[in-house]
Amino acid sequence: TLYDLAGRLNVTVLELASINNIADPAVIREGQELLVPAPGAVASRGERGACEMLHWDTVNRIFKVGSVATVIDVGTGLSFRVRRRGGSLHADVEPYTQEDTAIMKRIYGGSWSWDRRPIIVRVGGRGIAASMNGMPHGGQSLGNNNFKGHFCLHFAGSKLHNSRKPCSLHQKCVREAAGI
Repeated sequence: TLYDLAGRLNVTVLELASINNIADPAVIREGQELLVPAPGAVASRGERGACEMLHWDTVNRIFKVGSVATVIDVGTGLSFRVRRRGGSLHADVEPYTQEDTAIMKRIYGGSWSWDRRPIIVRVGGRGIAASMNGMPHGGQSLGNNNFKGHFCLHFAGSKLHNSRKPCSLHQKCVREAAGI
């Protein structure tokens, strides 16, 4: 059952149902393939001390253009890699491979969205509290990743390009990822 699996993975039934887009957690079919969070990702997500809450000015020096990082979604525990393509007020990134794009799309329930999500970004041996949106837009530098454009990663104190001000929704997600 989903209940048994959740207990073995140390997650809630609702988390497993959400990851797999299951409306009624009591109803799963024999042989149904289920997504499960990456090992170790769930135990640290959203807990105080699980990652650092660094200001964008510091992150910008650590996560340089061209660097590859791992994004761990706080809500699902799923992870994928990204490559930074630019951004001066926040990080503009692209999924690194087609597989990374597929995982990101699963996190968003199969459809791209501007919704913000709390995440942890692993780069340079550090875990950093952050937020992402899930909508391809603007330019791209990677051509074979099934993602037409880039998406945005926000950190403490980062800003939107259009207003040059912090986005309250992204900042709320950053705090959630940090366990604050």
